[in-house]
Amino acid sequence: MPALLGPRPLVARPPTWGLVVCLAICATGSLKGQCPDGTPPPCAARPGSNSVAVLVFANRARDSSLSLLAEGLADQITTDLGQVRRLDVLSSASVRTVLARGSRDPRRVGEELGTRWLVDGALLPGTARVAINVQLVESAIGRVRWSATYQRPTEDLFGLIASVSDSVARAIVGELDPAERAALAARPTRSAAAYDAFVRAQALGRRGGFYDLRHAVTGYEDAIAADSGFAAAWAGLAWVWMYHDAFYPPRVVYPRAREAADHALAIDSTLGSALIARSMVATWFEYDYGWGERLARTVLARDPGNARAHLAHAFALLGLGRTGEAAAAARVAQRADSLDVLLTSDVAIILMAAGRPAEADTAIRVARDASGDSLLLGWLESEVLLTTGRCGPSVSGVVGILGTACRSGPAAARPGVDSIAAAVTRGDGAYVGAHALAAYYAATGDREATLHWLARALEQRGFLGLIARHPLFAFVRDDPRFQALLRAANIPVPAGN
Repeated sequence: MPALLGPRPLVARPPTWGLVVCLAICATGSLKGQCPDGTPPPCAARPGSNSVAVLVFANRARDSSLSLLAEGLADQITTDLGQVRRLDVLSSASVRTVLARGSRDPRRVGEELGTRWLVDGALLPGTARVAINVQLVESAIGRVRWSATYQRPTEDLFGLIASVSDSVARAIVGELDPAERAALAARPTRSAAAYDAFVRAQALGRRGGFYDLRHAVTGYEDAIAADSGFAAAWAGLAWVWMYHDAFYPPRVVYPRAREAADHALAIDSTLGSALIARSMVATWFEYDYGWGERLARTVLARDPGNARAHLAHAFALLGLGRTGEAAAAARVAQRADSLDVLLTSDVAIILMAAGRPAEADTAIRVARDASGDSLLLGWLESEVLLTTGRCGPSVSGVVGILGTACRSGPAAARPGVDSIAAAVTRGDGAYVGAHALAAYYAATGDREATLHWLARALEQRGFLGLIARHPLFAFVRDDPRFQALLRAANIPVPAGN
């Protein structure tokens, strides 16, 4: 396996059709979605409901390196609370979306999340111990239900998180039943060092940048070195290796993800995050879409509200050629967690791949509204406009090569595409997936170059389920070479060709 030495000098940073979905690690617990009635945000808070969100904790310690621990504490409390059946827990990704676009005022945050309760906290200064102050706030009126300070020795991070989670759960739902108490008390590892490394690695993985991901790999490996039977750490390692497909070819990173997911499942065959990771590897790398679909359904049978399991299911269905079902699964994923911007972007990708650009456009607008970023997913918006004939000099919100093709026409985009392709061929630029170059050339209408880079994508073991019925590739769909590429990737040739 080639060594990973860091990103090469940047020539152009196009979008990847890799795991946009996975820039927020699948929690080991069940995280319920945003609006309980299935409507898009903003959601109306429900008086008397058991909905709760955990805000990212502030770091008031003097050591700035502890910011990562503060993030991780909030994430793990979120995961723990997801084990309590009577709670409706908002995902960490949704919380980050809302916090990023405005003040921390509990009324605003609660209204936009559609949650009655907010858990807010701060990591406090200390030596040889971890101390946090936590408040449970009723968001609609900004009233503090209770406030407490917790502290534990640094080697008892799990005990700290479990105590907070137990207190929050009991304050909202009352006395816990035996199953709920057991779920909160269950230790994923007996090693304090392993758990500490895991918490920090989870936070790094959620950040999603290249160096964050590289450090997350190290963190998970440290956790595994301290406890090789730590299934959740193996699952986390699988996810961050998959995230690397934005920076390296699938053949480099997916075997590592597969190995880690298999280790996790050998330890705990029921672990949802590991099952979803293995489903993604089966679909995106092994071209075994049937197995990928069965693994996703295994998770959904136990956790029907798991948004990322619905996404994994949708991707597998694309590979099987069941595009209508794939689009339906993507819609369910979006309804389950409509404020998770990266998840919603994957929904848009699936809808485009299923030949539904109008629905993809709606998903993009949801993501933009949630983030407050008018340029978010401009590359995907370019695809929508290109395939629906709505391009022209006045279009806005489009970016990159596809944006140039949309605003100024194929001829204007061609020099940029050729430059990127030349750099990739020479190997002296940043990694650009062959599937992305195929999309660029498709936007210019160049049949031969499009087919060439699709063949390269197959060599890299890219997931061609995203292009079989994608409107951008309609002009090559009747070409026998295109159909042969689909068959080589075990994808049914679309009817009518």
